Amino acid sequence: MTVNFDASALTDGMYSANVCVFSNDPDETLVKVPVNLQVGSSDLIFMDGFEAP
Repeated sequence: MTVNFDASALTDGMYSANVCVFSNDPDETLVKVPVNLQVGSSDLIFMDGFEAP
C-alpha cells in the first residue's frame, strides 16, 4: 500500500490519525494502522549514521 500526504494546506505541527483497512477475515475485519505526520521544520539536520569527511 502506498500512502501520499499533501501537507501544503496544513499549519506546522504534529498530526496523528489511523489508516483503517477492512477485510473479509472474520477474525480481523478491521485493522487500524496508526500514522503520524510532522509538518514544518525539524531541529535535527542529520539522523544516526552520518559521518563527515
